[in-house]
Amino acid sequence: MKRRDLNYIIFAGIGSFVASAACLTLVIITANRTLAMADYPSYSYASYIDCTTSKTYSASAGGQLFEAESLDLAGAAKVEENIHASNQEVVSSLTTGSTLTFHFESENSSNAKLVFATSYISQTNRTIRSENLFRINVNNFDVTLSSFIVPSYNEYDFIENDVALIHVNAGSNTITLTSFDDSYTLDYLVLVSPSEKTDTSSVINYHQEEFLSKGKRQDYQAEIQNDISGAVILPDEDLLSEYAVYFTNSGDSLTYYINSDEETTTHLTLVSRKENKSKASPSIYVFVNEEELVNHSMSKITSEYTDIDYGEISLNKGLNTITIQNRGGSFYLDAISLNSDINYSNSDQMVTYEAEEGRLEGCAIATSPTAPSKKVVGYNLVGSYVEYSFTSLESVTNHLALRLSYTGSAQPLNKVISISVNGYEISSMNKDTLENTGSYDNYIDVYGGQFTLPQGNNILRIVSVSGLYNLDYITLFKSEVSVSQTSDILESEHAVLDSQKIHFNAKASNNLLTKHSTKGATSKYYIYSDANRNVNLRNVLSYVSYESVVAEELFSLKLNEASLDLSKILIPISASVSQTQNVNFGTLAFQKGLNIFEFTDNGIMYYFDYSLVTI
Repeated sequence: MKRRDLNYIIFAGIGSFVASAACLTLVIITANRTLAMADYPSYSYASYIDCTTSKTYSASAGGQLFEAESLDLAGAAKVEENIHASNQEVVSSLTTGSTLTFHFESENSSNAKLVFATSYISQTNRTIRSENLFRINVNNFDVTLSSFIVPSYNEYDFIENDVALIHVNAGSNTITLTSFDDSYTLDYLVLVSPSEKTDTSSVINYHQEEFLSKGKRQDYQAEIQNDISGAVILPDEDLLSEYAVYFTNSGDSLTYYINSDEETTTHLTLVSRKENKSKASPSIYVFVNEEELVNHSMSKITSEYTDIDYGEISLNKGLNTITIQNRGGSFYLDAISLNSDINYSNSDQMVTYEAEEGRLEGCAIATSPTAPSKKVVGYNLVGSYVEYSFTSLESVTNHLALRLSYTGSAQPLNKVISISVNGYEISSMNKDTLENTGSYDNYIDVYGGQFTLPQGNNILRIVSVSGLYNLDYITLFKSEVSVSQTSDILESEHAVLDSQKIHFNAKASNNLLTKHSTKGATSKYYIYSDANRNVNLRNVLSYVSYESVVAEELFSLKLNEASLDLSKILIPISASVSQTQNVNFGTLAFQKGLNIFEFTDNGIMYYFDYSLVTI
C-alpha cells in the first residue's frame, strides 16, 4: 500500500469519527434543550379540555383549561359576573397582596406552559411585563417571568397571554398568584403540555343547551356563552334578558350547541330586529349541522323584535349545531326558539298570557295605569269573551288564576264569568264569592279552577256573564302541595316578572336566575293547596357583598296579601353570583285553593334562583 493511500484511509476514518461525534453531540444537545414558549403546540379555546372540576393535568391532553373563579381566593380578590368571559365570571379586585391559589393533581412529572386569559386595562395602551402585575410560585418555588401582558380594548376583552414555563410534579401541585396591581382581571388559566395532544377526550367549552323534543317552545339566548365570531354582545334593555348579539359585517357568525334528547324534527324561529326603520333588511345564512337552510329570508324583520319563521329542521339525538352567519347588513339577534309552533306542554310550570293577547269578541282593549302592561280588556258586555288558542304537545292538566278588577255586587265567581275549554265549561270552576275591588284599576287574583288541555289544538274561552270587570291577565300553573305532592319548587324565571332580568348561570337550577335591582319591582308566584296547611318556605338566592343583610333590606314578601316579618331572617353573603344560599324563611299558613307569593324589591341587587315549599 502506498503511503498516500494509508494517509487517505487515516484521514477518512478521522473525518467519519468527527462527523459522527458532531451528529451525536447535536442529538444530545437537541434532546436536552429547554423548550421555549414558541415550541409548545397551539390550541383554540374550543379544543381545550375543561378540567375545572377534575383539577387534574395530563401530559397527553394538550391545552387544559381551569376557570379562575374555581381557585382559592384571598385578600380583596373577588368573583364577579362578566357576560364576555368564559363561564361568564372573572376574578377581579386583584389589589396588592391578593392571592389566587390553584391545587391540582398530575399522574406524571412533566413540563407545561402556563397561559392566563386576562383583561388588562393599560393607561398607555402598551404591553407590560407580567412580573410588574403578579408573582407566580409553583410548588414553593418562584417562577421566572419574562413575558409580557397585552392590553385589552376594554374590560370585556380577554386576551390569552403566555406567562411562564413551569415544571409539574407527579402527584399534588400548587400554583399561587400574588398580585401587585388591580388593573387586570383573570378569566381562566391554561396548562399546555409540550407534546401534541393524544388524549381522545373532546370537550366543547361553549355552552351546550338542552332540547326536549316533547317540550314547549324553548328559547335560547344569543349571548349565553355561544361560539361568537365577529359579532359583539351589547346591552339591550328592551329584552327580557340583558343583552343581544349585534351583527354588522359580512361573515359575522354565532353557533349554538344543542343537545337533543331524541332524533326529531322541530320548528325554528329567530327572534331578531334591525337597527332602525331606515335600515335595509339584512341577509343571512342559517346552517343546521353544517347543512344550509334554503329558501328563507329576513324580509319580515322590523325595528322591533320579531319572530322570523325558519320552518321545520331535523335534529340528531345528542349534539347538534345551529349557526347564524351574516351575509350583509346589520341586525340584533335576541334568541332562537325551537318548538316555536308549540305553546304548551307538561314542561311548563307557570305561564302568563296578557288579556289583550287573546282574540276579543264584544269587548275591547282599555288602558289601566295599575296593570303591568298598562293594557287590560274591558267593556265586557254580557256574552262578550276573550279566547286563547293553544297547541298542546300532550295532554296537560293545569290550574288557572285570573287577574281582574270588579265593581259589581258580591256574588259567586261563576255568576260573573264562565270558563270553557273546547266548548265545555270546566266543572271545577271556583264558585267562591267575588267581592267588589273598589275600582276598575284595583286588581286582585282569583282562582279559576283546574282543567285539562288535550293533545292538539285547544280553545280556552273566558265569557262575561254579568260584566262590570276588567281582565288584566291569566296564568296557567302546575305548582301545588297536597297529600300526593308534599313539596314543589317555584323557579324564579317562571314568575310573573316586573322589570327583573333573566340571567344565565351555569350553577343555577335550570341554569337560570333572576336579577333584581329595581326599587319597587315585583315578582309573583302562584301555588295551589288542597287544604289549609302549614308549609315551610326556603328561598335560594345570591347576595354578593362584604357583609350579611337581613332579608327585609333586600325585599318585602307577601303571602296572600299579608306581609311577612323578614326582620329576623339573615341572608348570608355570597362570594359570587353562582354561590347561592339556601335560606329558611320558616313556617307559613297556606289557605285551601290559590296561594300567592309576591316579592317587592328594595333596589339592592341580588339574584334569585328558586323557592322550595314543603309540607
